[in-house]
Amino acid sequence: MVSPIDLLHTSWTAREGAPTGITRIAQTPDGWLWLGSSSGLYKFDGVRFLRATGPEAPLSAGISGIGLLQDGTLWIGYKYGGVGLMRNGLMRHFRLDSPDTPAGTVFDATQDASGRIWLATGRGLHYLGADFRWHRPALSLKAPEAPILSTLLDRRGVLWVRTATEVHALQNGAASFDLRMKTKGAGGLAEHPDGSVWTSDIENPGIHLLAAPEQGPALAWRTDEAFQELVFDHEGYAWVANPTGITRLGNTLTKTPVQRFRTDQGMSGRTPSVLFQDREHNVWLATENGLDRFRLPRLRAVALPAYKHYSARPITAGPGSSAWVDNSFVAGPGSPARPFTARPAYADTITALHRAPDGTLWVGGAGSQLWTAGSQGLQRIRAFPEIRATSVYALAQDQAGTLWVSMGRGGLYTLHAGRLEAGGGIPGLKTFAASALATDSQGRVWLGSVNNRLAILENGQLRQYGRADGLGVGTVMHMLPMRDGAWVGGENGLAYFDGKRFDAVEGWAGEPFTGITGMVFARDGSLWINGSDGISSIAPAELVKALGNPAYQVRFNRLDHRDGVVGSTSPILPVPSAARSEDGTLWFSTTGGVYGFDPAKLTHNPLVPLSSLPA
Repeated sequence: MVSPIDLLHTSWTAREGAPTGITRIAQTPDGWLWLGSSSGLYKFDGVRFLRATGPEAPLSAGISGIGLLQDGTLWIGYKYGGVGLMRNGLMRHFRLDSPDTPAGTVFDATQDASGRIWLATGRGLHYLGADFRWHRPALSLKAPEAPILSTLLDRRGVLWVRTATEVHALQNGAASFDLRMKTKGAGGLAEHPDGSVWTSDIENPGIHLLAAPEQGPALAWRTDEAFQELVFDHEGYAWVANPTGITRLGNTLTKTPVQRFRTDQGMSGRTPSVLFQDREHNVWLATENGLDRFRLPRLRAVALPAYKHYSARPITAGPGSSAWVDNSFVAGPGSPARPFTARPAYADTITALHRAPDGTLWVGGAGSQLWTAGSQGLQRIRAFPEIRATSVYALAQDQAGTLWVSMGRGGLYTLHAGRLEAGGGIPGLKTFAASALATDSQGRVWLGSVNNRLAILENGQLRQYGRADGLGVGTVMHMLPMRDGAWVGGENGLAYFDGKRFDAVEGWAGEPFTGITGMVFARDGSLWINGSDGISSIAPAELVKALGNPAYQVRFNRLDHRDGVVGSTSPILPVPSAARSEDGTLWFSTTGGVYGFDPAKLTHNPLVPLSSLPA
């Protein structure tokens, strides 16, 4: 069985500044991705392609290969001979006018366990001596004299070299190379995470074992393809390139189906030629026309039954790392969803969830229906004929145990001791169309509405705010109260309320943070925002700067489609669309799924140059 590669794919071509004709890929300790190409040497930070200039400039634009040595040195080889070694931003050139510099095409290089640098060239093997001159190995070493196409130093210190017809190995401390395999054609060398070493053969289908793993039996691979380019990823999958695309192979023990990505599925070019895995476990592919990346999504949606409403699913946080989602209970990210009630009919679709401070789980749905949820499933609260049939928009229970229920334009109600009251008995709220509700530890009730309206009920006194007070987020969709104010999110942006006025908060480069329907603080004090452009986070230090200077544009991080997030916030329901479980797990609901994660454990790339990171 063959299936698509289930990883996130991104491609870059000349339109995005990618060089064409990439011959090799490497990553230096500072996080830069380096690309050797037929048009020169480039580095890439995930956003920009920069041609190497100044002290980083190569001798020639005709680069045959690049790579990283064990000590962090970047080597650059040239089609017509010569090599460069770059460390700490400075390049040392070995020019062809030096009599000891290898004149043949440089295909590969490596550094052995003693620190000696070996060069694989079209004229055989060379090494860099203590005199910083290139030497041919002594005859007693029995190195192959044919062109060397590939080299590899494995974790046991064995130096492997590959010619077009043979594979040789030099054991650590051995006096000479020994022949390990005869081959039919050219191929590559690769080490599996289990320590086994393999080679490919362009004339002989399969992946061929050179050295067994450190423990357990050798793996076997299901493939009848012949290929040259071979890379193993961190999970042990084999990636191979062929004229029609790339293949990701599981081994016979995992029984994983073969996964393929064809050139007509969005690859940057028609001919895949180079494979590379970086330290963050992304797999990179070069074609004649650009560069492609495959990576695991940072986030995966919770597997849930179908949802019958048109919007995103309602969520509320639970004990531990759990959450309630629609009609399911999820014990934590990666846990299966367990229905806490029978699947509601469409007329009973759940549209709002709220877990009160006393542990009561309130449930609202279509037709203005209200339930509580418990071990016996949903318990319907008596019908209220005075309420116009519509969806429950938002729920919140205050410190007195009163449940506030928003039906949107259908009205605002309170429920206490079985008694329903319009507007909570507050004259100014009987006609208040609440789009969002929140309560806080000080006993206040916060109510948002359309057209930049926000109300606060405290000790029976109602205060209302609007555009004249600086509120400009449009329809208020979520309020996150604090002791001295609140963060307010809406359709048009983000604002902070200091108790008197609202100040708009923008992100770097004028990011407006539109479509906010949920906000939550992480345990480290970061503000996480669920908006129309993704899930954004603002660090505490940035929040402090914003509060001290309303004109300050905060720097932020964002999770979006490039991280596995599907869909965006729904324009009306649910509110809020973000929640935090008791252990700090964050939950977000979008039109494409529900995502839960511990932000402290969220994978990230700490090596990308910070000066070039996008917001």
